[in-house]
This record gives sequence, structure tokens and C-alpha cells, in this order.
Amino acid sequence: MGRIRLIFLWFVVVDKSFCATIPLGDEDVHKELCLTKTCIQLTSQLFDNMNLNADPCHDFYEFTCGNFVRTKEIPEHKGLVDGFERVNNLFEQQGKALLEKEQSEGDWEIFKHFRTHYKACMNESAIEEKSLTLIKTKLESLGGWPILKGEDWSDEDFYLEDYLVTAIQEGFRSFSLFEISVEIDEKTNDSHVIKLDQAMFGISREFLAQGRQERTVQAYRKYMNETAQHFGVKSENLDELDKVLDLEIELAGIALSRENRSNPILRYNEFIAEEIPSTIVPSWPQLMQKIFQNETITGEEKVVIKDLDYFRNLESVLEGYSRRNLANFLGWTMIKNLDSYLDSFILDKKQELEAILKGKKSQPLRWKRCVKAVGFNNYDPKSFQIGVGSMHVLEYFPPKAKEIVEDMLRRIRATFSDLIVNSNWMDDATIGEAQAKLDRMDQMIGYPDELLDEEKVTSLYEGLENYGAVGVAIGHEITHGFDNSGRKFDLDGKLRNWWTNDTDKAFDVKKECLVDLYEGFEVKQVGKNVNGRLTLGENIADFGGVRSSHMAFEKYLTENNETQVLPGLPFTPLQLYWIFFGQSWCTVARDEKIRDNLLNDDHSPPQFRINGPLSNYEGFAKDFGCKPSDQMVQETQCRIW
Repeated sequence: MGRIRLIFLWFVVVDKSFCATIPLGDEDVHKELCLTKTCIQLTSQLFDNMNLNADPCHDFYEFTCGNFVRTKEIPEHKGLVDGFERVNNLFEQQGKALLEKEQSEGDWEIFKHFRTHYKACMNESAIEEKSLTLIKTKLESLGGWPILKGEDWSDEDFYLEDYLVTAIQEGFRSFSLFEISVEIDEKTNDSHVIKLDQAMFGISREFLAQGRQERTVQAYRKYMNETAQHFGVKSENLDELDKVLDLEIELAGIALSRENRSNPILRYNEFIAEEIPSTIVPSWPQLMQKIFQNETITGEEKVVIKDLDYFRNLESVLEGYSRRNLANFLGWTMIKNLDSYLDSFILDKKQELEAILKGKKSQPLRWKRCVKAVGFNNYDPKSFQIGVGSMHVLEYFPPKAKEIVEDMLRRIRATFSDLIVNSNWMDDATIGEAQAKLDRMDQMIGYPDELLDEEKVTSLYEGLENYGAVGVAIGHEITHGFDNSGRKFDLDGKLRNWWTNDTDKAFDVKKECLVDLYEGFEVKQVGKNVNGRLTLGENIADFGGVRSSHMAFEKYLTENNETQVLPGLPFTPLQLYWIFFGQSWCTVARDEKIRDNLLNDDHSPPQFRINGPLSNYEGFAKDFGCKPSDQMVQETQCRIW
């Protein structure tokens, strides 16, 4: 719902410097025609994107985005282009300006680190000269890469526990066989706990699980060969990479699928360290003590395993591979995790792989890659995303804009409260718990105040001792607090079942309506249907966001007794609200990107993020005068919130 909020703001907060009042006949409301430069530009944009010959009650996506889909060209370095392209480009340009700006007296000290990181990324000559040597040195510190060393490598010196400890001491936080981290304990929400998870894979687990014959897996195998040869591996030794790929495929086969990873119950399995159900290392407490040297780790240390079957089956998988196979696998995954920082040859080969995976035909400009690497437009927690957020807010985000959005969200929270109270499928006890949870939710709009606190932001990047820092709170989108995953956390953010049995069963029935609805949606461009279970949480949030924000806007119109319209558009304010909402999701994508998203993205394709919720909401049908027989009015209405 985060993007819906922004579009909601975009429509309501229009420049009022020049408006003409137009009476609406018998209606006790006034339209104001906005004739500012901004409003004229918005009108032009709407005309450019819309297909005014389409019937909004038949296919609203075609109506609001039809011309965009037919005329918009996808940049060579992207797999898709969407309604957020202009905002993303502006954000990149602003990030570039901030990172290339000289450090001034008033800047936070940590901003210097971000700028240093950016400059290092932009130093292509140093990367060309040194990157391979640096990685080879790292590999050598771990005992060497067998496929590269050939007969000079001996398995007598290879011990998995030592390898893993040395890897983290060398700065590699992500392990190849499994992930280890420290995060908030969902059962208490006021302490931290060590967590173990499945491995990070070189390409999506969902592709690997389909086996060697899958097209993207074959492209990945080719990339492995080309990268290894560039590192100096002899042609006669490349067959050793077959075992590396076999192991990665087997690990993907025992890993939890993407759609099941959204279930917080499946991902919370509590053990003590000495009873972890895997003996791939001699002693888990000893391994953890070596990793977290500033803490005392005993056999009684609480550990949460996010993928229990993975750890139960990990040892049996590894039994089929020699120490040399395992060391080759670990070496390869280290290279793969760092390939974005390597020379132009590797980047070119990686781009060829990306062309198969996501349809990208070229690399982005160097500065764009480096701006993202630092943290702008980057959701990778290993980047400086929170810190550069502070950097951006201080320069570009006016406090007044935050005040306006906070007022919008106050209204939306109130209407969502109405949705809870008026739910006819929830009993009184669960309604009370849900209302208490909504009331307890923190509201962080635009940015949390902590983002302007230098000391708090800087502390996130200081030392391994702060391993417990996890970043920003989950759930700024209200409805996500009550979707299939969020509903399993109570008002204190603790993983706890607060639903009565009858209401719990009623929720399950309602969610199956949504699953069936979305699994019936076909993306005709590639001839594949949406995965209704993978996208369930986002679909629930889309439905709740559409309904609550629209109801809030209706109340805004009533309370203010006036609103604005754009010149040359014969639409009511409420119709314009829907058009702006729809245009935020206008998208053109390459076939490869669509297939990748259908397999790996927990969001539905954009046309169904529009037509799905709107065809199940009577408010949309009322605003456009749609009849029960129209395609944008579902015969069986799905609704949770």
C-alpha cells in the first residue's frame, strides 16, 4: 500500500496557485480547474498513457495504461519500464549529485564513507587492474580454489568449520551452504537471536529446482565456465564445475520454496545450539563462538532455524560430494557473490546471463550501477540503504510534505478501523485484538524521525558487535499487518495466534477466494498464470489498500466541500483518483522479465494489481457506473478487508 499512499497524495495535493471555480449543478460540491504548469503537465501525461477508446468497466488497465503499453520503449539495460520510471530516474540523479558532492562542514561523518564507496566503484582502471587479484588472494586465504590450483590443492587441509570462520573474518557475512545472522526474536520482539537459514543461491532457487535442463540453469552453467576460465582455470579442469552445479541444484531441492517462505510459523523453529539437527560441523556452539567473538555462546544458546527441512537434509546431501567438490562449491559461491565488483569481462558475461534471466540487453551506465551499489534504489540490506535515505531526506524531503502525508494516513487508518469493526466474518474478540493492533502501529511516513538522527544511523554501520541491528520495522503498510503473514503477529509485534478458531477458519476461506481469483489470471504475453499463493500477501494488501484509501478520499471530499480537476479531462475527482492509481502501475516488460517475476516475485503482474482489486470493489463500480454484467465487476466478490 506504500505506493498507493503516494499516488493518493499526488492527486490531492495539487498546486492551488491558479484555479477557476466551476459549479456542479445540484451537487453541493465545487470543482476547481487547476491551470498551473504542473497540472497541465499531469493532464498531458494522462492523455499520453490512456486509451480513451477503451471501456473502463471492461478493462480498466487498458483504459488507463493502454497507450503506455503500446508506445513506451524499454531501456536496453532494463527488463521493464513502469509508471515509476520518472521518479526512479530523478532519485538516481539526486543520489549521483549527493555522492559526487564534496563533503562539507555540516555533513554527517558517515556520508564520507558513502562517497568513498561510490568513488571506489567508479574507479574502473583500479577495478580492471586489481579486482581479480584481490579475489584470488581472498580465495587463497581460505585454502585456495581446487579447480584453480589443480593438483597443488590437498583435501587434507580442508575443514569446513575453519573455512566458514575464516570467511566471516575476511568480511564475508553470507555463507554458501547456509546463512547465519542475528535478528529480532519474533516470539519476544524485545531481544535478538541467532538464526540459521538456507543458502543464498547463484540464481533463483525456483530456477535451480527445475534442474539442469531449465534454460536459465544452462545459461548459468555457461557463465560458470566463462568466469572460471577468466580466473585462470584450465579448460581440462572445467568439468569439475559440474559437481558444483549439481550440489547447488540439490541444495535448492531441499530448500523451502519461495511461496512457503512467507509463512512466519514455518520459519520459526526453536532449538538450543547443541541440539541443532545437523552435524555438518563438529560443534555448532563452538562455530558460533568463533563467529561472534564478543559474546559468550554456550550449548544452551537459543537458535531459530528458518528452514528446518533444509538443515535436516543438508548432511545427507553433502555425503554425496568429496571435500574437493565442497571446496570448489564454496570458492565459486564466493566469486558469484562478488561478481558485481569485478572487471569488465565478468560484468559483460554477467550481463549475458541477465539477458536470459530478465531480458536485459545491456549494462546500465557505470554511475547508475555505483549509485545503486551504495544504496539508492537498492533494497539489499548489505547496502547503505538506511544511511543514504538520511542523506536524501536531509537534502530533498521538505517537512511540510511529511505533514501532508501523515494527515492522509490518519484518514486511511480511520477508514481501515471501520473495515475491521464492520467485518461480518470476525467475532468480537478478534475484532478487539485487531483494533488494538491497528492502534498500536507506529506511523512512519516519508521517513521515521530516526532517519534524521546522526548517532542512530551511524551506529548501524559500526562494528560486528552491533550484529543485532536489523533496520527498519516491518509493516509500514497497514494492511500487511493483517495479511496471511502479518496477522500472525500481535499488537506487540510478537509471533502469537490471537485469532479465535472460528475467525481463523473464516480468514482461510476468504483467502482461498483470492488464491483462486488470481490463479485464474493469465499473462497472455507469455501464456502463464499468476501463482495465487506466492502473491497472496501482496494481493490482500492491494485489496485493503484500495478500499481504505478510497474511503478516506471520499471522506476528504465531503469534509472539504471542494476539490480540483485537471484541464481537458471529463472525469470526476473520484474517477481521476482511480486513473492516477491505475497509471502508477502502467508497465511494459520483456518476456524474460515477466517469466522471472511470475516465478520469483510475490507481487502480482501490474495489470492484475489494478483489475484484481477494482473488479472486486463496489466503490470503483459506483464511480464509473459499471453494471453487474461488466467484466470489471466480479460475479463472486472476494474480500477480506
